[in-house]
Amino acid sequence: MAVGLINYPTNLLPAFLEKYINMPTFISLLTIFQGCFGGMGIIKVPQRLQDVVSNPVMRLVFVSLISYTATQDIETALITSLIFLAVMHLLRTSEERDELGFFW
Repeated sequence: MAVGLINYPTNLLPAFLEKYINMPTFISLLTIFQGCFGGMGIIKVPQRLQDVVSNPVMRLVFVSLISYTATQDIETALITSLIFLAVMHLLRTSEERDELGFFW
């Protein structure tokens, strides 16, 4: 692909890998991760926002909205949000899980 005077290579990754990277589910998971952890530069999250996302249902809605921006498909957004939250829960230590209780 040529843009202006620069030639950009189009096949940097193997075809099988490109197939998975371009899947809506992968893009959605990547967007959720970036949306949740990309803003770690914020020193202090506003208390009102902390209060809202302390509710597990609202946390799922919040993460699903981030995912929805990547896919514009509500089903994919909900499924990938559940996958993301489950993986994050599995990555926690047993002490962290005990501290959080039943809901992540």
